[in-house]
Amino acid sequence: MVILYIPCLHTTGQAVMPEVVTDYYPLSKQEIKELLDMAKRTESVVRLAQIQVRLTQGIKGMTCPRPRFGSQVSLIEAQIGSLFVNHHHEGGTPDLVDQFDKLLNSQ
Repeated sequence: MVILYIPCLHTTGQAVMPEVVTDYYPLSKQEIKELLDMAKRTESVVRLAQIQVRLTQGIKGMTCPRPRFGSQVSLIEAQIGSLFVNHHHEGGTPDLVDQFDKLLNSQ
């Protein structure tokens, strides 16, 4: 079963702002599939946001606070967000898990 919520080190008190800390937690293809299936079955905006955050935590190099706009990580994060919204509103393509996996491991 996929872990949905992984708090950053600032939230747990292990780091203080504005210290930049890792917020990268890799996802397997199976975990990506489970998250996307979970997103299909919910209409809860809070749950959808949690799923999207967890997907972005799978981007190699993700940090908290989030990387600056224009960085490679932020560009991948935007692509993940776009794919996720399209998946939720229009349904995904058969290769959607592979698309997410490729993006998450592209760095």
